[in-house]
Amino acid sequence: MPDPTTTTTTTTATPDADSAVVSFDELSRSWHFSSGDLASPWSLLVATAIVAAIIGALWLFGWLRKRHPHLTPLRIYLSVAGALGLTLTDQWLLLRIARRQRLPSPITLLLSSGTLQFHASKFADHLSLARRRRVLRRVDHIRRTLFGQTTTAN
Repeated sequence: MPDPTTTTTTTTATPDADSAVVSFDELSRSWHFSSGDLASPWSLLVATAIVAAIIGALWLFGWLRKRHPHLTPLRIYLSVAGALGLTLTDQWLLLRIARRQRLPSPITLLLSSGTLQFHASKFADHLSLARRRRVLRRVDHIRRTLFGQTTTAN
């Protein structure tokens, strides 16, 4: 009969745990690292991957900004024009006027009634009479929407 004052415990290790320990030990020896080293091969690999991911993300962000710098003013214009209640056809017309007049941004046309009228008139100068009247009527509608003002079309 066993002695009640002493307790014996037996542990059985599973073959999977032993093989995992053995393979890690072999890996540590092959890399010349021991458990007392500050950096293990896995931590160096993870740190290198994190640094590479950060550098890659920064490069991609810079590349996109260089490649598409004109998209930001256009997005702002579309957002502002939509918030002001302009239809897509009105937005497109103002965009065409701004591009033809070589304005830095179509937002310029949204700032002042006089600026809109001046550039729209210059834009319409090269159009046929019927088309000019249509464009200027449309611009007059845009002016009423934005500024509450009307002008007479030529």
